Amino acid sequence: MIEPDSATLDSTLLANIPVSNYKRQPPPFVVRCFFGFVLYGVLGPISRICDTFGRKDLVLRLMTASRIRGQTNANPFRNYVPTKHDVFVATFAKSGTNWMMQIAHQLAFHAKGEFDHIHCVVPWPDTQLMGPMRKYAIPIVDPWVWKASPEQKRVIKTHFDWDFIPYS
Repeated sequence: MIEPDSATLDSTLLANIPVSNYKRQPPPFVVRCFFGFVLYGVLGPISRICDTFGRKDLVLRLMTASRIRGQTNANPFRNYVPTKHDVFVATFAKSGTNWMMQIAHQLAFHAKGEFDHIHCVVPWPDTQLMGPMRKYAIPIVDPWVWKASPEQKRVIKTHFDWDFIPYS
């Protein structure tokens, strides 16, 4: 009896993995430049001015209250019920989220998770509130990632506060 080689086995396994038709669409270059200008050219100097006059804490409190109102009113998780396939990566922004998503995704795929960009395989429902970022990450309703995973799991990224994340 002839044993199939590992390349044949790998191609057979890959042929049975469901494939998503999702194409990640980052915002256009002009929009990204505009956001960069607003962030570094407008909000940065305003932040330094507020800090100089001792009003930075007040401004941050007002911004936090506004963010929480927005999350309450337009929560993309509002009607979502998590399943046994979901693993949430809920972190503060700029605290190693992409690194944690990579680790969790590779665990679900036994270190064989391949992708062009992490957001092609990890849903980020928060982008539904970000206007031009709406198509930046795979939608949470697309099941192909957990169907392709040997562990039958998928990672979901969020920066939402604990109170706004569904649990089961």
